[in-house]
Amino acid sequence: PTRKNPARLVGKPHTSTMLKRHITLTLLIATSLFLLCFSSSCPLHSFRPNDFTTAPQELTQNNTQCPYLGSHTCCSSSYFSRLSARTDLVGQVFKSKLSPNSQCWAAMSSISCLACSSDQDKWFSSHRTGLSIRLCPTVCSRVFDACADVRLSNSTSKVKDSYLDAEDFCYRLFSDSDPFIAASLVDDPLCSSLEKPCTEEDYYSTYTECGMDNKRQAFFFKKEGANCSGGFPAADQHDLPCDVACGPGEYLPPGGSCRECRPGTFSIGGGDRVEDWLHWPQRVPLRTYCLTPDNEVVENCGWQLNGTVIHSGTIDDGMESVLEAPLLFVTSGEVTFVYKVSSEPNDGMVFLVDNIPALRMISQTVGYSTFSLQNIQRGFHTLKWYYHKDAFGSQGDDRASIKLLQISGTRWSDESCTECPPGHYSEKPGSAFCRVCPENTFAEDSGSTECTPCPHPTHSFEGAAVCYPPTGPCTEADVVSYYSGCGVDHKRKKFYEFQTPVTCNTSTYDLPATEEDLPCAPCTAGTEFNVNSGKCDICMKGYYSSGGTDTCHSCESGHYAPPSRSYLSFDQTWQSHFETDGWQLDGETLVSKPKHLGSIVTYLRMNVQTNLPNADLTFDYKLVCLDSCQLDFSIEGITTDVLRLRNYRMTSHYRIPLPGRYNVTWIFEQTIPRKEQYILLDKAIIYKIDFTGVSTGGAAQCLNCSAGYFSYANSEQCIPCPAGYYSSSTGSVFCKACPAGTFAPSQGSTSCVECGSGSTSEEGSSSCTDPCTFTAKDNSVYDP
Repeated sequence: PTRKNPARLVGKPHTSTMLKRHITLTLLIATSLFLLCFSSSCPLHSFRPNDFTTAPQELTQNNTQCPYLGSHTCCSSSYFSRLSARTDLVGQVFKSKLSPNSQCWAAMSSISCLACSSDQDKWFSSHRTGLSIRLCPTVCSRVFDACADVRLSNSTSKVKDSYLDAEDFCYRLFSDSDPFIAASLVDDPLCSSLEKPCTEEDYYSTYTECGMDNKRQAFFFKKEGANCSGGFPAADQHDLPCDVACGPGEYLPPGGSCRECRPGTFSIGGGDRVEDWLHWPQRVPLRTYCLTPDNEVVENCGWQLNGTVIHSGTIDDGMESVLEAPLLFVTSGEVTFVYKVSSEPNDGMVFLVDNIPALRMISQTVGYSTFSLQNIQRGFHTLKWYYHKDAFGSQGDDRASIKLLQISGTRWSDESCTECPPGHYSEKPGSAFCRVCPENTFAEDSGSTECTPCPHPTHSFEGAAVCYPPTGPCTEADVVSYYSGCGVDHKRKKFYEFQTPVTCNTSTYDLPATEEDLPCAPCTAGTEFNVNSGKCDICMKGYYSSGGTDTCHSCESGHYAPPSRSYLSFDQTWQSHFETDGWQLDGETLVSKPKHLGSIVTYLRMNVQTNLPNADLTFDYKLVCLDSCQLDFSIEGITTDVLRLRNYRMTSHYRIPLPGRYNVTWIFEQTIPRKEQYILLDKAIIYKIDFTGVSTGGAAQCLNCSAGYFSYANSEQCIPCPAGYYSSSTGSVFCKACPAGTFAPSQGSTSCVECGSGSTSEEGSSSCTDPCTFTAKDNSVYDP
């Protein structure tokens, strides 16, 4: 055979080796044919008696793995279980040599099933040095083609680059296996009996539009490359009803009833889901344009595809960027989209259905948000997304983005299931969505039922379709450290590990050894060190401390000790206070982890209960980025902010005006596609977080009560003076009653007000009275 580029061949045989191989094959075939004359009909029984019978037995169990076996088999029930688990003789070889995908496994089953054939003795023989297998050229070629893009185990090389041809593939795949299996290609009349019968998966169907009689037709077409014959009766269907509804995870085959989607696919039940924005979706009729301030339409302007999102593009002040979809809902439907807006307060995105706002203008989101509109009535509807800019100014990204759009109700049912895109999988039948492959795994092909671990030393991020080689030797920058909790002896440990996923070559760098018996971090303000437990205990209510070696002190009358929660450093216990999808410890700080290439969106969230008005939140942070990135921050229902200043440690302060329970969220975003080695350097760091006015925590200070307030000893908050009383100075231990002739109309007064002319009051009054009366001729007395 003609050799390929030697640089791309992995261990390919030399011409002399090929000659030796053919001589060896000839001898093995001769030996095998000789042994076949004296063997039983199921020669593999002597090799594995528990898996194979001595002679073909009637097939009594439901056989889905090998549909063309016939009525008898040489395999026991235990071996059929091995086939399902892919731990049979052939499956073991494939697992040890390759990282097969679903397409490769399906083709490989045609070889695995030879062991279960009633003609097992035509394909297998057992001898002293191992086993021999005779393969039909068409079978070998089919497996080679199906596995061409599969990677070799523990390697990044693919099958098509590592073997000369199908014969070389089949021979070498088995020849150095354990047990040794000598493979040879034979053209036997029995090969025709191994032609795979067609199944429904070998065809695709298409429906016509529904007619006035609510009927439609279905036509079948054989898929390109389908190597099968007979089997599935692919007859065109006529006069099929249009109004058969299927649920999520189901599809409607022509002329049949709803069926579950097979693993590796999904459906939403009757509509479309768009999350790949490399091309305009085929089945969702999206149109985009711009509107001028005079409401004139501008074509070749508007929303733009950007691979992972569709965004509103760049427009001038006073214009609108419009994305619209005219749709026919055949049944009650629903629209869901995942969106992000970054703009100034007077700009933003609006979503309308038939020109009626369903989502009023949003100017800023923290990360991505999800909006769903249910119960869209049957009939024609136009969906519109407007991004509006006012007459001047801009802020943030100055755009809206949509990364997922799902519309249901535009069809009664899905005619077929959609394969999971690369980097995703569905392992169970009846899936309504696909899951993302976790880091250090990948799914190279569409329709994957599982994610394959990356071979050492490659790596991947979430949702990867391929694994990547190390970016270079590991350095100190690739290492993170963290501390254990504090022990009874007031000591802790410091651990070191490579940042996950490990993207560098670890063989070039030795991790520092674990550091033992390190002093614990100083107690934070509001706590004191407990010599018995070796931990920092929160000060009791009404007590305070400045932290470190300070003890808790009683807060005297006229003062208050507001509870606070301080995180001046972080250790292994941090996850009991926060939830996250991608932050980690690094030393005594929290750091965002690298995620999928070119698109980092990772959140850190905590829940806090405040019990005082005007509670305060302060945190120190730093953005380490080579290019534009941001830290979105929000206090639920109170404020949102976008922090962009890079490469400087900064402090941000926010106030929560009313007591309540709030979600506090930090989201680090970096969505500019770039090379992997640069993305790895982009991160956000949080050094410390400090709350005051929370419901639980220790007080860091003992503060004077404000004028108009007083307190008793050991108070968390001050008490307002009641109406009729006042305190004119800070730090009051009690309130004074207003003198006679004065009043204090409300609580919290800092002084008393004199009564007006002709009116008076008693001591401690909240109002004044007028003693003037009038007596009428009939002796009636009036009090005006």
